[in-house]
Amino acid sequence: MAQVGNGETTRFWWDIWTSLGRLINVFGDTGPRELSIPLFASVADSCDENGWRLRGARSPAAETLHIYLTSIHLSSSSQTEDVFYWLVDGENLDDFSASRTWEAIRNRAPAVTWSNSAMNPKDGPNWSVHVSERGI
Repeated sequence: MAQVGNGETTRFWWDIWTSLGRLINVFGDTGPRELSIPLFASVADSCDENGWRLRGARSPAAETLHIYLTSIHLSSSSQTEDVFYWLVDGENLDDFSASRTWEAIRNRAPAVTWSNSAMNPKDGPNWSVHVSERGI
């Protein structure tokens, strides 16, 4: 997630810098043509001292974006650099956490009722379960 300062390192279409999420996902492949913002433009490229350089809203998504942009400070007048955060489960993290990211993205299988009988933390595996499954 990006907190836009001067907008020079935040990509307009690819970074998450608005409440709408990644704009390329909102607008699709036609977004750059619809708003006249090049595919790899920065946020700074999309505005100047006079305001946002966007085409008029021609879709509900464009209208929503226009409304949002009227509520934020123009990046062209800012001297601060952009700041990026790791967003994991809706929480901004200052630093990357492999364990938090893994917990958020991994697929978990449903808990099984027999797991405690197959593995005892004190004694290790219950070999009788394994032997009986193999028919020995």
